[in-house]
Amino acid sequence: PPITCAEPDTNKSDLLATTPTEAQQKVPAPGTVTIEQEQYNMLSAVNSNRRFIKPAPSLQLQTTARSLIKRKQYKQAISLLVSSPDLQKDWEKNYWLGTAYLLTRQLAKATQVLDHALKLKGNIPEIWIQRAIIEQEKGNANNALKLLAVAQNIDPESAAAFLNAGYAYEQLAETENAHAAYNHFLKLTTNDLHWASTRQHILLRLYNL
Repeated sequence: PPITCAEPDTNKSDLLATTPTEAQQKVPAPGTVTIEQEQYNMLSAVNSNRRFIKPAPSLQLQTTARSLIKRKQYKQAISLLVSSPDLQKDWEKNYWLGTAYLLTRQLAKATQVLDHALKLKGNIPEIWIQRAIIEQEKGNANNALKLLAVAQNIDPESAAAFLNAGYAYEQLAETENAHAAYNHFLKLTTNDLHWASTRQHILLRLYNL
């Protein structure tokens, strides 16, 4: 985990906030599904109550790009987003472009674009989380935790931030901290069907830690 016609709720915006990474895949728990099998779908229906008679072209472009990313058509999404004339002024388009670069393992480009998104709008936790995932992808778990701490300060109820913190602590073999982060994630997502499959995975992971 994504709009431009209205300011998204920074706590509940429909952003793709987490994505499986190679770094996370390096710490599988025996007997559980792997991180590679998990898809953390943060595309919520927060804007479903908004009705648009005729969306502006900029919004149409962004909506199409989000849909392409959701369907894993990352290269098409990148081509569409880089063609946007207002890309340098729109943090959401930069967020999605950075996400697409991340999902195609273009980490340098993802870093550059997401850093620009942070300059435009530094109080969006999802951007910090994506930057943290890049650091995890590089094997820099400590850097990832610093970025995730910023996301947690912005939104103390960001389940994705605590989920990824758990992965980062596992990379560092800090089992106690990993347990705490995972358990906080589970607490935040209690009775949340949106996170049902991920919760099952984490419960199994905790059992095997």
